[in-house]
Amino acid sequence: MVYKLISQALRRAGLSNRQSSRESWGVPLNHRRTLYKTVIERVLEHGAVAWCLEPTVRIARKVSTIQHPSLLAISGAYRTTSTATLQVILGIPPLHLQSQREARSTALFRLRLPLSTNVSDIDPSEIEEVNTPIGTSKWSTRLSLRNTVYQAEILALLKEVEHAVALPTQQLTILVDNQASIKSAANTKSYNSIARKIFKLLHSHPHIRVSWIKAHAGYIGNEEADRLAKEAAETENFSETPFEFPKSFIKTFLRQKMLATCQMAWDDGDTGSLIHNIIPKVSLQPINWTRNEVSFFTGHGPFPSFLQRFNLAETSFCSCG
Repeated sequence: MVYKLISQALRRAGLSNRQSSRESWGVPLNHRRTLYKTVIERVLEHGAVAWCLEPTVRIARKVSTIQHPSLLAISGAYRTTSTATLQVILGIPPLHLQSQREARSTALFRLRLPLSTNVSDIDPSEIEEVNTPIGTSKWSTRLSLRNTVYQAEILALLKEVEHAVALPTQQLTILVDNQASIKSAANTKSYNSIARKIFKLLHSHPHIRVSWIKAHAGYIGNEEADRLAKEAAETENFSETPFEFPKSFIKTFLRQKMLATCQMAWDDGDTGSLIHNIIPKVSLQPINWTRNEVSFFTGHGPFPSFLQRFNLAETSFCSCG
């Protein structure tokens, strides 16, 4: 039933293998790949956290048979071409691994579920709403290499605002050289937990303002802040503050984990040895081969050697010998 629905979706999207086999007309290869990634793949990944967080061998085989027609439609290759070969040529990972990556992202970002220890040491509590120590008038700390510059800037602004709140009520202006953190703190719909905390503090203490200044322009306070930041970064035994990992790091980590698994399967696979010699490393970037080039390099095409394997020709030699 699923296979039938996917076939119908392929035809409606203009991705039937018959259309794809034409070089002079039809949907261009890059558009076919985009349609697959944005429509077909997203449909197949629906609810992946419920069925593909830890995919079994049976699930992997099942979704592979579903993915194969799509890869044929995109590449225009012969249907005997292996799925693994087409995945590497087109820069499209195995569907069960892509679905697992989507499931893991959903589990971490939305459901706040911890992942198994063989995936990573990342805990959902490390992604959002982490408590940090109360700041002082001169405060510095060291973050993990996984954290971003933006996170360091937004944390520093929070420490400044918290310190200003603790001072006697008077008109105060906090000068910051990072516009991104100021905009986040002023955004009522910001997804960043630190930015939301800053907004609430500023909203409840209207006597405190935040203003932007140009960096490295000779402002004494700003230069002192840069010196403290440099000191914390260069001092090896400086205490490190546990801080939330950015979503960009989590997404990159999950993508690298998926690619490592794909690479292992590609190196140890039983199919695609010819292409492995040409493309030894897997990537998410497609190899922009035409249909004829795919047929030539895979050996699956109107060649005597290929036809003889299926008893469609008496000899594997060309007419020229």
